[in-house]
Amino acid sequence: NGKLDKRALPDIEVKASKEYVEARNEKEKIVCRIFSDILRLDKVGAKDNLFELGGDSIKAIRIISSLRNEGYHISMKDIMSKKTVEKIAEVIKSEDEQFIACKQSIKSDEQQDDSILDPKELDIINSFFEDL
Repeated sequence: NGKLDKRALPDIEVKASKEYVEARNEKEKIVCRIFSDILRLDKVGAKDNLFELGGDSIKAIRIISSLRNEGYHISMKDIMSKKTVEKIAEVIKSEDEQFIACKQSIKSDEQQDDSILDPKELDIINSFFEDL
């Protein structure tokens, strides 16, 4: 009669396109938890892509905010270009790492051109770093 016998069809087996990879370090665990909270997912792995999980630019902003609340910093550019938990975890910086990078940048600038700061400003900055 031309009708399809649905009972005769095999069961559909759904498999994820990517295998779940558990977070391997503290930063990946934090990013996985934040992805999970914001995207309302039970399980997020290290290889999961923000946008494939249903993320968008607004959720990316929420992720940045949540990371800052955890003491980590990342730019919107990095979130949008890195996309996966593992790649994002590689570039997030803790407040201490951010501070060290800033300190190194200042030292690099001093070596390139001492005329950027006058001696009084330079003494103030140096005394700040010596106290740490």
